[in-house]
Amino acid sequence: MDGSDWSNGPIPDAFKCVGADLRDWLFPPVCSCCGNRIACGQPVLLCSRCRRAVDHPIESPCPCCAMPQFADHCRWCARTRYHFSATVAWGEYRGGLRRAVVKAKQERWEPLARSLAALLSEKLLPVAESWKIDAVVPIPTHWRRRWQRMTNAAEVLATVIGRRLQLPVFPNGLACRRLAGKQGTLTPAARRKNVRGVFSVTRQRSLQSKNVLLVDDVMTTGATVDEASRMLLAAGVSSVWIGVMARGVGQNNFDPCNAGVPRKIRVG
Repeated sequence: MDGSDWSNGPIPDAFKCVGADLRDWLFPPVCSCCGNRIACGQPVLLCSRCRRAVDHPIESPCPCCAMPQFADHCRWCARTRYHFSATVAWGEYRGGLRRAVVKAKQERWEPLARSLAALLSEKLLPVAESWKIDAVVPIPTHWRRRWQRMTNAAEVLATVIGRRLQLPVFPNGLACRRLAGKQGTLTPAARRKNVRGVFSVTRQRSLQSKNVLLVDDVMTTGATVDEASRMLLAAGVSSVWIGVMARGVGQNNFDPCNAGVPRKIRVG
């Protein structure tokens, strides 16, 4: 033998192909959302119908907070100074994407969460290199909520994204110190107060001087990811960038120009 690494040669590749074909024959791939059969070799386990259902792109997203911009001006960023540098969101938190994200919060729907992560990875791949990302960290959940759901959707997303972007993942990089109240019915100011001091950095040495991709499933006002970003920066992280599956931009969102009063926005 010439001492070369035969494990990367054509024979092992052939074995991999045969193994994949055998796996698909024994366990035909199905859509992780509706359960219908799909073609073999799909990079994302979603049928064409479910793939279209979760496709809700944001029109003219702000590069910082991912909210839709009007006349090249983001009214959210004009009134709020975020601690993170930029945000990539797969789409708007509505319709089929909203239903899929809600499902993915439960343990039995973890395959769906992995499929959604694969979609978000496609959108993150072109920018991750320019952001010079060094590590991926998920937004943590309190142990009581994790016990109720038996999973943390943000951690599932981060694990898949890290693997696809070939980046190290620190699932315990942040810890949730207390159980915060639900954010859904609060004004933006109340949301920021609600999550103040919720997170602590547990992997400070590992993350110091790194550019971190912070991952969550849903972002509405941005209070949660902003508080986590603040704590990471205080612990010595160089910069924080956000990747979320869905961005709340429609009905029941809040208008920061209206003193924190809930405003219903019609979405098409």
